[in-house]
Amino acid sequence: MEKEKKKIVECGYKVVLAKEYFYNEYYASYADLDLFLQAVPIFEDFDSKKDEKFLKRYIIQFQTIKGIKLPRHRIVIVARK
Repeated sequence: MEKEKKKIVECGYKVVLAKEYFYNEYYASYADLDLFLQAVPIFEDFDSKKDEKFLKRYIIQFQTIKGIKLPRHRIVIVARK
């Protein structure tokens, strides 16, 4: 977050608010998580076929009663010119 705040200040803005949020998302199945990973740039080089063994290993480790847990992190920055 500090790196992002620094970029904003260098562009002439004042950071009014900066917060980090940590949360978990849950996916019902391998197919659901695979589809999500194909659609978002979390892993720029994600390939369903190439990464299948890694995804299966991940699912074994993070399977819960709620589903497959995917920890997430968001940064929210409000700035003013």
